[in-house]
Amino acid sequence: MSNRARLSTAILTIGDASGDGPVLKLIPPPVKSLVRTTANRLTGQRKARLLRVAAEIYPILQKIEDRALPDSEKKLQGVPFLQALADDEKIERGLRMFVSAWKSNIIRLNDDKGKPIPPSKGRTHMTACGLTVDQAQIFFIDMALELIFKANSKAKRQLLGTIHNPAAIGKLRVMSVFQPLALTELVMGLGYQAGDILAEANPDVLYALAMLKAFHMRALRQAFGAGFRNVFDWSPDTIKAVAENFNCVEQVRDLGDAIGLIRDPQALIVLGKWEVRDITDKVNEERAARGLPEVKGHRFETDIAAGRSILGPYFNTLIENPPELLVAFGKIVSQIRQADKIARKERIDEVRLFCDRFMEYISTDTMKALGIVGEKPTGFGEALNILEGLFSKPGLGRRFFEGPLQTPEGIKAIAGLKADLDDMRKRGSIKGDAEIGQLIANSDILDRCIVPFLNFSMKN
Repeated sequence: MSNRARLSTAILTIGDASGDGPVLKLIPPPVKSLVRTTANRLTGQRKARLLRVAAEIYPILQKIEDRALPDSEKKLQGVPFLQALADDEKIERGLRMFVSAWKSNIIRLNDDKGKPIPPSKGRTHMTACGLTVDQAQIFFIDMALELIFKANSKAKRQLLGTIHNPAAIGKLRVMSVFQPLALTELVMGLGYQAGDILAEANPDVLYALAMLKAFHMRALRQAFGAGFRNVFDWSPDTIKAVAENFNCVEQVRDLGDAIGLIRDPQALIVLGKWEVRDITDKVNEERAARGLPEVKGHRFETDIAAGRSILGPYFNTLIENPPELLVAFGKIVSQIRQADKIARKERIDEVRLFCDRFMEYISTDTMKALGIVGEKPTGFGEALNILEGLFSKPGLGRRFFEGPLQTPEGIKAIAGLKADLDDMRKRGSIKGDAEIGQLIANSDILDRCIVPFLNFSMKN
């Protein structure tokens, strides 16, 4: 219980007679008790008695609001009870005032033994209507949800009965700005936990999620399965980056669960710019050849899918790199995709061999030094041959990769070696990537920047 002040004597006590209707009040006491007990067991009668109890409490809630809030924030003043029930904001205000009044002992709720129900015992049945205090609150919360989600019956059905805290109504109201189909996909993805998750959600995250379209939600739901709820742990900027830069379902679907590894919104913006091609005509031609009808809408293929195919099991690892590396990867993927069949296979083999042999040693700064990142990124073939040469060179090998290469000095040496190599290319001294590895491993022509590490290795 909070430290709020509690009255020693309640202003209003809700007992067994509080839910009685006008007819029951005319019945003699011995029969009245039996009828009341029966009514408290019938669903329809329980709700009718609850509404009469709420109508009795309502004037006190209006007084509490009048004294507690400035005029600009009041919602219940001068509003009849039944009219308040037709407005979700007024229902929310009434519930919040009720919770405050109950915890402060302004209102006393009796159980079926005539004893007061403490605020910590919300699952106790009230003698006035046969419902627990929690059930009574859920009844009115559901009334508010009916109004908020009147345009989306699927989402409404999923949420009714799942929200227990009146404070969650305001957050759920944010969801009324969702596209109906997007909201349906969101609630379906959360399953039976939807109510609890949405009630606890950060409002800023909800506003960001409202920017997503149904195809975003559906693709995310399919990619994450039971882990879909983790999108509520994303930053609003990350969610907005998806909404604003992923323009077709294929982009999200092809990225798949890797999207959950990306925490930098700028990285998602870069991936959203990887090439997308409309292949609807091609798909329809193929379907027509098989006697099938045309597809509805458009179909696209993406360089994200091409990148996943090229990088294989290393796709998720590489996708976690900073935005500038993703720009470079996007260019490399595009170049490989557009190469002829033989060249494409060679390039793919280079990328995978690079990842298999050296990825564990390579940082973002090392990739920059190797020229993989830049306006005109070097192919993985050249980078692979540089690293093969260094790994095979006497005095360097694994020790260099595990030690100096992990330091700024080692990375600077790689950048210097790359610059010397570029100079040799300009002079025409190197004809192709294949000879680079042998040149580094078996000669001193490119040793200028790595000599200190050769000496360091020999001393150790």
